[in-house]
Amino acid sequence: MRDMTLEKDLAEIVGQERVTTDPFETSFYTADFVPVPPQIRRFFDTTPRAVVKPGTTEDVARVLAYCHASRLPLTVRGGGTSGLFGSVPKKGGIVLDTTGLTRIVEIDGGRSRVTVEAGMTWWQLDRHLRKAGMTVKSYPSSARSATISGWIMGTGLGIGSLAHGAVFGHLAASRIVLPDGSVRSLEGVRDLEYFCASEGMLGIMTQVTLDTRKVPAAASYHLFSSDRIDAILEMAAQLAAAEPRPFAVELFDWRYMDLLRRAGEVVTPVADGGGVLLAVYEGSTECTEEGRKVVRQIASSFAAEEKQGAEAEWARRFNMMRVRRSVPSLILSSAQVPLKHLSGFYSRVTKISGRPVAVLAHVVSEKDAIVMPMFVTDERNVRDYAFALRLPHQVSEVALSLGGKPAGGIGVWNSPYLNRVFPREKIDEMRRKKQELDPHSILNPGMWFDPPFFLKPQIHAIGMAAARILDRFLPALTVPTKGHRENTEFDLCVQCGYCMNDCPTKGQWISSTPRGRIFATKEILSKDPSLSGQVLPDYVKSVFECTLCGRCKVDCSVAIDSPPMWVMLREIIASRGVGPDSLKELTGVIEENHNLSGKNNDQRSGWTKKLSLGRDLFPAHADTVYFVGCVTAFYPMVQDIARSFVRLLDTAGVSFSLLGGREWCCGYPLVSAGRTEAAAKAMQHNLETVVGTGATRVVVTCPGCYRMWKHEYTRITGNRLPLEVLHSTQFIDALIREGRIGLGELNEVATYHDPCDLGRVSRIFDAPRAVLASVPGLKLVEMEENRDYCTCCGSGGDLLAFDQTASLTIAGRKVAKALQTGATTLITACPSCIRAITMARMAVKAELNILDIVQVVERVARRP
Repeated sequence: MRDMTLEKDLAEIVGQERVTTDPFETSFYTADFVPVPPQIRRFFDTTPRAVVKPGTTEDVARVLAYCHASRLPLTVRGGGTSGLFGSVPKKGGIVLDTTGLTRIVEIDGGRSRVTVEAGMTWWQLDRHLRKAGMTVKSYPSSARSATISGWIMGTGLGIGSLAHGAVFGHLAASRIVLPDGSVRSLEGVRDLEYFCASEGMLGIMTQVTLDTRKVPAAASYHLFSSDRIDAILEMAAQLAAAEPRPFAVELFDWRYMDLLRRAGEVVTPVADGGGVLLAVYEGSTECTEEGRKVVRQIASSFAAEEKQGAEAEWARRFNMMRVRRSVPSLILSSAQVPLKHLSGFYSRVTKISGRPVAVLAHVVSEKDAIVMPMFVTDERNVRDYAFALRLPHQVSEVALSLGGKPAGGIGVWNSPYLNRVFPREKIDEMRRKKQELDPHSILNPGMWFDPPFFLKPQIHAIGMAAARILDRFLPALTVPTKGHRENTEFDLCVQCGYCMNDCPTKGQWISSTPRGRIFATKEILSKDPSLSGQVLPDYVKSVFECTLCGRCKVDCSVAIDSPPMWVMLREIIASRGVGPDSLKELTGVIEENHNLSGKNNDQRSGWTKKLSLGRDLFPAHADTVYFVGCVTAFYPMVQDIARSFVRLLDTAGVSFSLLGGREWCCGYPLVSAGRTEAAAKAMQHNLETVVGTGATRVVVTCPGCYRMWKHEYTRITGNRLPLEVLHSTQFIDALIREGRIGLGELNEVATYHDPCDLGRVSRIFDAPRAVLASVPGLKLVEMEENRDYCTCCGSGGDLLAFDQTASLTIAGRKVAKALQTGATTLITACPSCIRAITMARMAVKAELNILDIVQVVERVARRP
């Protein structure tokens, strides 16, 4: 139940929209990157009574003062990616979600410094800096989701640390909110030492000033392989000590590469027992050229062979979890290991379990590497997974025995090693500071100052010894080949959070993000696979708010093909009869009238009345059928798209036909609503009708229709489509190249919006741009986010019908992005995009022309 009294108190501090006590919303804060079995979770109170998402440092201060006075436990959470359970409540209370602190305070180019709020991700910060010709000195391998303060409060070692040192050396100043709500400004890193080491138990970092660097003038990438992993490890040690110092060095053993291959990746071939090394140099041209000579010289001394694909491998540096597609589950571990003992560490770690283990590593200094062994297990096999959870502790033991330590910090799971990581004096001093600043242990309780009994060093040692003995009697778990295990895309999600910040429907809470939707789905389906019980309305709302735009798959660390996954989930929900009422009404209208407007389908060709071409638009036979689509046919706002396209076809002398009332809805709104069977009937009707004309080609101006004809027909029916399917941009591009259309001049500055179903889903990026480039005088200015990264217009996935307010809010952001380019015209290739963006433009009274690409071409087209 909601704690309305607590919610009211907190709302008075930060505003109602930044507080929730809703059990559905708070459930998303009960876990982080690593799934924890219920048997272990029961030792903690992981469900917060409330979640607060402050917008300023002052908000944080007032919330902490309230908790201090009320003696309410408070847990700080950023991206939730550490996997050490540090951002999960251990004793209930309140979670303070810092991801609302994302403001750039100042970019000081003169001193090459940036002041930024600490809830921004490292990826977002770097994108802002690059606009000013600057970049960060280093960043974590989880930069797409890790927050500024989250990484600083850990080890601060990652990509770039080899060249520029730990992030602590880049800190110029910070603001810290203490447990009693007071705010302290600190200069440099010396005063921060204890705050960072305490991992959020002494204060909350809300703002930092960081030293940065200029965007490097050059970079070089080098990929080497060897049949001997020890040669690769030794090569890394020599590179770390050489000059010029590489910006980054990454290592992959043969098992990791094999799992990538099983996952369907194109990888560098590596023999069993071998490995791969990736070295990157950044800086001046002279520096990178010298680095190229040095790395090749060192590689030759080990007979390592240079391979192609180094830059492509570097581009995938944030996606270390790609191997997840080839195995049931993975247990991740991480250790900081001296380079001189890297071979010994590798040899011992790969023998500590009967389970397959793959290893990758980042060299982070001239002396150390962060090594990440990944153990294959199956979290659905409760016994195997529970025993496999001991493996990170054994990895830590091996590292400690070689002069290393657990990486990433202490959190909760590494608390048994506290006395072996920090000197006794430092621990005692930190305990004194904790007692002084937080006498009631309000801030982040249950961490390594006060771990559960089974993580006390002696108890833990006994438990691990017993687990090792018992684990010997478990049957060995072999690595299944790709497809051996019936993984769903939901199973593959590792909760990395890469999808969260760019989802167009993202609201205040995790439930509105792809990460949240998958988390909730896995929780619900694990308990009720058939959804036969009660389904939460909030959950259903979240699932159907998705626009099916596919943006979440672009940076996904395991390459989840998300649009079909969301469609499948909607099918399950709709089959239970618990889909949104508005979409039930919409699908009913479509099934009755064969279009989404609700009008008689015989009116589908009404838009042709304004055409006067002097030819039959509905011949019984034609080479090409123009499939108009419901939106273009019935909504006056976009009907000119159809008229313009027909005029273009006539100008080019194309033999074509319209279907008129014989054309039914393509089925996309039905699929989006989870009504796949109804969609299949419509698709079969349309196919038979088109084939009946003798046509060999279907051309569409609607990307949603294109998606159905090109992709969904085969997916749903299992049959190969006996027709060529083209989008209008592809068809027009071909007509221009063949000289069948001449083009006059158009002096205009325009920007192009990639429709989601045409771009990300169907991979048609070049044809529209080629068409626009063919128009003399037309200047195309790209929006900052384009192609795969183009932001959604908000109309997809039936959202315009389900929640018009949410849809137009997204469309409004697109209008703003278009205006930022200085363009006077936004061009797209989708009638639904035009509807949503036009409605949003009208709402804000923006001066922006919005046209479909066929309208632009038709304006200047002439017979050759």
